This record gives sequence, structure tokens and C-alpha cells, in this order.
Amino acid sequence: MTKELVIDKEKAAYIRGILYCEPKTEEDCFGEDDAIVYTVEFEDGYEMDIKVCGVQFREGESNLPWTEAVLFRNGQEVCCSEPDDVFFGEWILSCKGKEFVAFVKEA
Repeated sequence: MTKELVIDKEKAAYIRGILYCEPKTEEDCFGEDDAIVYTVEFEDGYEMDIKVCGVQFREGESNLPWTEAVLFRNGQEVCCSEPDDVFFGEWILSCKGKEFVAFVKEA
């Protein structure tokens, strides 16, 4: 099953900015309580959340957010991706012999 998720240009620019521009201060950091989540709906009660997740600011360390995809069926998590630093492109998760593909692109 393949679905496409289109992100508008303004939001896409924001996401790229927080993913690839190292924050210099805690105020500039996409914090650990922050997240951007988009949900792609598939058949049979499956949904994939594609997320940008914030981090706790630590002086002298990388403070860039991370990304992941999580697959749910009827509200229950059934699998997830490894943490990554890429948001746009193809996300593939498998469950019970089915492959779920979400392709994230900019409008």
C-alpha cells in the first residue's frame, strides 16, 4: 500500500530549517516537548505517523531533532522505524506480511 503526503512549501521550509540548522541557544532549539506529526491513513485501520521529534538542549552537543515513522492499527502501535534525520522521501514499514509506504514530498 502506497500513499503520498504533500507538505506545503512554507511548512517544508520550516521542517528543513529545524532539521539541518544547528541551534546556537536553547531558545532556538526544537525542544524535547516539541513535535511535528503527520498521519497517513491506509486501509484496514492502519495509520502511519511521520514525525519530527525535538531534543533536550545540551551545550556543546548536536541539538538537531530526529525523525521517525510509527505504524498503528486501530490505535495500537505495531512497528516503527529507526530514528533518522531525513523527513522527506520514502518511509516503509511492514506488518504481518504487508508493506506500508508513505512518500513525503513538498508541494
